[in-house]
Amino acid sequence: MKRAQWTWAVWTVPWLLGPMVAQAATQPYYLRNQNPFLQVFGVPAPEGGKLTEPGRFAGRLVVSWTNHADRRVSADASVELDGESHYVDAVLRFGLAPGWEVGLDLPYVAHRRGVLDELIEDWHSTFGLSNGARDGPSNRLYLGYRDAGVDGLTVLHPGGGIGDVRVTAARRIAVAETDAGRFLALRVTVELPTGDPDRLRGSGATDLAVSVDATDSRTLAARSVELFGQAGVLRAGEGDVLPRQQKELVPFGSLGLSWHWTDRIRLQGQLSAQGRYLASRLDPIGGTTFGLALGGSVLLRSLGLELDVALLEDLTSDATPDFGLHMTLRRSRR
Repeated sequence: MKRAQWTWAVWTVPWLLGPMVAQAATQPYYLRNQNPFLQVFGVPAPEGGKLTEPGRFAGRLVVSWTNHADRRVSADASVELDGESHYVDAVLRFGLAPGWEVGLDLPYVAHRRGVLDELIEDWHSTFGLSNGARDGPSNRLYLGYRDAGVDGLTVLHPGGGIGDVRVTAARRIAVAETDAGRFLALRVTVELPTGDPDRLRGSGATDLAVSVDATDSRTLAARSVELFGQAGVLRAGEGDVLPRQQKELVPFGSLGLSWHWTDRIRLQGQLSAQGRYLASRLDPIGGTTFGLALGGSVLLRSLGLELDVALLEDLTSDATPDFGLHMTLRRSRR
């Protein structure tokens, strides 16, 4: 996405959504898998158990910027990930009736030549960390997989476009009256094949995910801490991205907490995990994924906005990119 387009999206979209937004206080980071070969599948981002109030809209602009650097070779296959991916989501939710919510995600996906390579390499060198697969050409784009069978896909040319649109429906799960401050929701997400699979902007199939999302504002209320989590399973359709390797069912989940440090600043951490998307022995596309997001939120009172910022890191899995930036911009509660 060109700089002018980024500027327009970051500052204009929230103002367009502003008159119709009713925003809850604490929300999980709206994060999906950032691996370019795996993000095409329809595993939904965590949203917490709180639903939008009946007759009200909620909206946010989500931007993630991920740097890739990995390569693996086996006797019969090879994979190389080098470059950067930009993901922009306009996330809209509407409170349809008491205890019901529907939503729409409009994604933009771009794969570009890396511009953060040298910065990340210097960071790793400063702290004595290995640059591993980062040894080699910097600031290029190469996303490729080849095997001895039929499967293969390579993206060499920078570009961006619409991703797979997601439609959601959620139903509140009743909890006991004595559990005020605890929220559960059953959510169904359908991902539609609107993105181009040959450019890793979509899977080429319709995916269905079912999840339970939870928010607990009560257990650690005395310490100004809220907890949230998600657990679910994806049933992937027969897509066009490495179809012979594709797994039909993918379990997923996340856990996190948010600490209200002040009335304007929250500190937040979030762990996420998914099962194997692809039946490959090469970890960068065939491993389970474990990711960590650390950051916080700040209330921009003069603008009436709330900004989430987080750093993304892999933990034990090469199927998760080892560096990323995440930002969410939304209207704050009045």
